[in-house]
Amino acid sequence: MTLTDDEMEDGFKDTAQTVNQSIDDVKNFYKQDNDKIEFFKQALLEKKAIKLIIEHSTIEEVEPELTKNSENKDGDKS
Repeated sequence: MTLTDDEMEDGFKDTAQTVNQSIDDVKNFYKQDNDKIEFFKQALLEKKAIKLIIEHSTIEEVEPELTKNSENKDGDKS
């Protein structure tokens, strides 16, 4: 999975709004250190992956099965 230049730019914009700073200030902060920009990219990739998983997932409700160990002290099934 990779990030496009547009996705990076959107990430900078979102961060700038969140911290109430200019986009250029946010870019300069992250670009001053390679570790910071790599951390930023990793965070954006994680968000992208989670969004992809949520968009393509299906939730299936399943009734729990009773087992022999699910009896309570009175011998009744829970």
